[in-house]
Parts: sequence; structure tokens; C-alpha cells
Amino acid sequence: MTEDAPESAVPLSLAAAPPPLAAAAPRRRERAASPRTWRERLMVRWVGYFPLTWAVGLAFVFWPVAALLSVGSLRRRLPWPAATALLMAGALALSVVVGVAAGLGSPARVLGAATNISVWVAVAGIIAAVASRGMGDDFLRALVWVGLANSSAAVIGWLLGSHASPLPLLHGLQYSAPEPARVWLDNLLAEQAWFGGPVVRSAGMMAYPTWQGAVSAASLLLAIALWQRRDIARRWVLVAQIATAAFGVYVSYSRVVWMGLAVALAVWLVVALSQRMPGVWLFTGLLAVGVAVTAYALRDHVASLLASLDENRPGSSQTRESIYADTLALMRTHPFPLLGYGIKATREGSEINIATHSTYVGIYYRGGLLAVGALAVFLLGPVVHALRHRSAAVAAMATFPLVPLAFQDYDPGHLLPLYTVAVFALVPLASPRPPRSAR
Repeated sequence: MTEDAPESAVPLSLAAAPPPLAAAAPRRRERAASPRTWRERLMVRWVGYFPLTWAVGLAFVFWPVAALLSVGSLRRRLPWPAATALLMAGALALSVVVGVAAGLGSPARVLGAATNISVWVAVAGIIAAVASRGMGDDFLRALVWVGLANSSAAVIGWLLGSHASPLPLLHGLQYSAPEPARVWLDNLLAEQAWFGGPVVRSAGMMAYPTWQGAVSAASLLLAIALWQRRDIARRWVLVAQIATAAFGVYVSYSRVVWMGLAVALAVWLVVALSQRMPGVWLFTGLLAVGVAVTAYALRDHVASLLASLDENRPGSSQTRESIYADTLALMRTHPFPLLGYGIKATREGSEINIATHSTYVGIYYRGGLLAVGALAVFLLGPVVHALRHRSAAVAAMATFPLVPLAFQDYDPGHLLPLYTVAVFALVPLASPRPPRSAR
């Protein structure tokens, strides 16, 4: 493959080979018209430096630095996904003002809110560089390396069990560091848990097992999607990524990650089959209706099954329901429904914060209806983009976050937002849709 070949010219589906999604000539003209700046090159390389920052103990600076490097990409006309991410950052920033006025503005809380905003600024800048500056291949190479490093750390953590690791190097400062940095300085890469029996949950480089599992699942889907892209990574690298990421997903013992991956693989199968079986969408719809009707008819048994799944984690669902109820109760009295409070508040009598354990509920609290609308476009837009181009692997990647984010936060604690950006590196925004005869 030549240097100017489009990122999507190699088939991404295991079922059938779609036609090229972009021509080389337009990409060549695009690159000539939009030369890369040193800041943009450094920004994409910074993604690949995450394992190094984690090894040192400075992973908490990753997103703020990425946001600073993204400023150069935000000075021109932005593609719609980047504009949506920037709208999210603006909604959160305006909501912080409301939160400070409401008396929630402790220095630690404001710093945490600023770090959350930096995620969206960085994502906007990286999307702009990938979509309009021809840096998709560079970004994908960096992301493959990061995914392999994270899942390898998960394997090492599982092997170590509860024994300390020499990394991060600054772990001795864990209890004297400020709150946002403290979580990244823990040198125990795994923790003991009880799920009907003693198990070792591995956190990899993501500080918590659930975050590790989510990033491992996303990197697993990315590796399979890149299987035929030999210009991005060699086959043995992708084999290693798939093996370690699958293990990382398992040892996360995160039910929401497992469910999200199952849904993503189901989407992959349906989109792939639709390339050869035009009636598969109708069959899938009828099957979904049948499952819904059956579940309703057996609702008592379904409720009992869900309760049994929660038995090995006492209080899990009850705690979440309580957090959601308290969060929504606060928003019902908000004077400006388009905005939120911007800053997470601690629940009375508990160390658990308001607006946690669900991105959807949390974004509503922190950014109001404006942020909810931006989040919907940001998450659903890539799914629609992938489906329009009949890219099964990319559709699976775009779909995966939708389930875990219902129960987890989309925040600086992990790199899941970068895998949403990868959708636009795999299927560029400028790519024409496949002809109807090829669908």
C-alpha cells in the first residue's frame, strides 16, 4: 500500500470486501492543502506516549497536555464530530460557573472538572487532525501500541496478583499526591475480589479493572478491524493484541464490559451478514421483537436472573439506583435546565460522588440538556457513519461504548474516548458512500 492510499481502502469486514471508501487523489490534494504542524504531529505522538507517562506515574497529566497540544487544530473549520466535542467542552465549562455559584467550587472539584473538560478539548483536536490533516494512520499506530501496553499490563497484574509492581515509579507519593493524581500512583496492578469465589481482577494501566476491561475490549475490536492493514501493524502484533486484550476483558470481571462487547460483536455479525444477505435486517428486527416479547412474558424469571447476577456484588445495583435518584433529584431543582452544575458533589453521609457510575446521568448533571444533546450526537454519529459505509468492524467499535457508558463514567480515568476517534481514522469523513450495487 502506498503512502497516499486511503485508510479505508482495505476491507474491514470479515464477511465481504467493501469497495474502497476514498480515492487516493483527493487524499493527496487534501494533504497538500493542509500541511501538518509540529504541534499536531506531537499531539498524535503524545497518544503513543501514554504507557510512558503511566510507567513514571504521571498518567494524570495525559489529557490536560493533549488538550494544550490540540489548540492548534481548533483554529480552523472543524468537522462535525470535533465541533460536537467542543460543544460538550463549552457546555461543561459554562456549567462549572453555575456549580461555583451554587457553592460546589472547592479547588479539588474545580480541578477535576477542568480535567474532564480537557478530555473533550483533546478529542476535538485529535478528530480535527485525523479527519482533515491526513494523520489517521499515525493515530492508529499509536493506539495499537497503547492497547497492547494496557492489556499486557493486565496480564502482568494478574500474574503478580496482590504483589506490588515496580511501576509506576512514583508510587511512593501515592498518599501525599493530590486527589486527581493519587489513583494513578497505585503499584498494585490487580485486586482480590469475590464473585461466587475468590478471583483476581486486573486493572492494567487504567487504575480500575472496569476501565481496563473497557479499553481492552475496544482495543480488541480495533485489532481485528486492522487485521488486513499491514501498513499499520504487523500480523504478529495484532495477534498479541487480540490475545492479551481478550484476557484483559476476562480478568476485568466487569459485567457491563462483557455485555458491551457482546452487543458490539452482534452488531458486527449483523452488518457483515447484511452484505451477503439483504434480508438479515428484517430477520434481526423480528428476532429482537421476539426476544422482547419473551422477556416481558417471563419478566419474573428475568428479574430473578438479574438479581442472582447481582448477588456476588452486594449493593451494586442498589448503590447505583440511589446515586441516580439523588442526581436526578438535584437536577429537577436546577434553575437553568440547558446547563448543569459542572462539578460533582459528594453525597451526604457517603464518600461516593453525585453523578457517577453512569455517563448519561452524569453528563446531564454536569452539563445539562445541552451536554446531553452533544453526547448523543457524539456517540451515535460514529455508529451511523459506520453503518452508512457498511463497515462491520467499525460499526462494532462505534457501538461498544454505548452499553458500558450507561453504568460507567466517560472521564479522564481511561482512554475510551480515543477509540471513538479511531472510527474516523478507519472510515474517513471525506470518504464517499459505497455504491448501492455494492451494499
